[in-house]
Amino acid sequence: MLRHMSPFRKPPERAQIASRLQELREHLRLSQADMAESLSLSLRGYRNYEQGLRDLPGQVYFTLFERFDLDPIWLYSGQGLGPSVRHKGLEADLWRIAVEAVRQTLNQTGQDLPEDKRQMLYETIVAHLRQGGASDAQSLGALVQLAA
Repeated sequence: MLRHMSPFRKPPERAQIASRLQELREHLRLSQADMAESLSLSLRGYRNYEQGLRDLPGQVYFTLFERFDLDPIWLYSGQGLGPSVRHKGLEADLWRIAVEAVRQTLNQTGQDLPEDKRQMLYETIVAHLRQGGASDAQSLGALVQLAA
């Protein structure tokens, strides 16, 4: 006899992954909006994952592992290193700076960018910052203006 789950009930493993996703976001000191933006997701889509309403797709797992240097075993099973970032939060800080610079500049100028171009811009700003490039608002705003 097959048991059907109510569409409003979360499978236990989905709820546990959702809880670890929230723990990771809080560890990185990111808002849900910033986390969604850094993963190229809508805020609503990200919230669905963090609340356990939807399964986390493989591409989002991959992006989390790559971007935040996350232990994949921990996110999936709860075993392993926990929400530690090997670079002690530096990478998350760089992404936070990039997301905020793009958001502020686009809001100030009233411009918008397609999601793929915005994602490439985040990656460009993070690479710029990793190499010791200027992080002041004027310099980062100039980079955003070039893309817009």
